[in-house]
Amino acid sequence: SAREYISVLSGMTNHPRAAEVTYRIGDSYRQLNQTGKASDYFLKTESGFPSSPFRFKAALRRAEILDSANSMNELFVLLDSTLAANPPRDIAASALYLQGSALGRTGKKDVAAVSYERIIREYSDTQIHTYALLALGGLRAAEQDGAGKALELYRTATVNPATPRVGAEAWFQMASILFQQKAYARSADAFDKLFDLYPSDSRVNEARLPRAWALFHARMPADALRQVELAAAATNGSAHAEELLYLKANCQRQLMKPAD
Repeated sequence: SAREYISVLSGMTNHPRAAEVTYRIGDSYRQLNQTGKASDYFLKTESGFPSSPFRFKAALRRAEILDSANSMNELFVLLDSTLAANPPRDIAASALYLQGSALGRTGKKDVAAVSYERIIREYSDTQIHTYALLALGGLRAAEQDGAGKALELYRTATVNPATPRVGAEAWFQMASILFQQKAYARSADAFDKLFDLYPSDSRVNEARLPRAWALFHARMPADALRQVELAAAATNGSAHAEELLYLKANCQRQLMKPAD
């Protein structure tokens, strides 16, 4: 693709789609993990075609490369200039999310929260919106007395999530917080949503044992026992074997099956 796009531009300085083609060359090199060449072409798109919408796409891609390289100072300068130039809404939301993520990793969690809050407040119509809800929920959950705010954010993220992965993560995090709060019946309900709506998500296997414990503590030993057996079958008894047996025995004890 890179070779084809380069041939399009060769000797044609006024090609009507030059901005797009220059961006596509950069994106081709990005997918080849040739980040130096990719950055060069993205920068050419930004500087050579300031009125083209591909200028903002190129800036965002270059920011992602800087983020991966942990070049934080350059990243923040680029994101600030991109946001100041009034980019399209989807680009602005993505830039704010990248900004929040980078700030969070550098320990500036309060400032990161401001970026996520702006997305939630001003860009609820973009795909990034539910990602921001998840990210801010994680920050709030780590705060003292922040569980209530985190639950509200995760609950909002379960409504029209951008991807199934986002929806599954929101239900998993809700269930985990509710379990920590000893709201076991509500936790079990949230785990049920995860299993019912997103049965193929990576969190499902991780949630099997806590789901069974939530049911057990919610005084539903028969349902808990069924989940223990399903969890054991899903892992062939290899994962958490001792804990599964212990929980199984407790379920049987509550079901008045002392011999079992």
